[in-house]
Amino acid sequence: MLNPYDKSYYESLEKKTSNLANLLTRGFSNNERKLLNEFIEAGEFGLALETLVAQIIGNRAQVSKSNTKRILHLYEIMELDTDPILEPLQKLTKND
Repeated sequence: MLNPYDKSYYESLEKKTSNLANLLTRGFSNNERKLLNEFIEAGEFGLALETLVAQIIGNRAQVSKSNTKRILHLYEIMELDTDPILEPLQKLTKND
């Protein structure tokens, strides 16, 4: 597991969060994408991830099984609570 006191930890989170946002926001509005980018640029990766998931759920966007695993993996790395998002996200998950 990455060390949160190491610069590479944050670089890794930035890359993973940014890549996931780019993958999953293709059908989202410019404002939704802009908000996510602002959070990522500010180093607010947890807020960006939670916002991304809220947008997915709010837009009822279908998510592949592999992308759902990526989301949950990032939640785990950032030590975010998955309880509020698990069921709604699973309902939007489709098989790859």
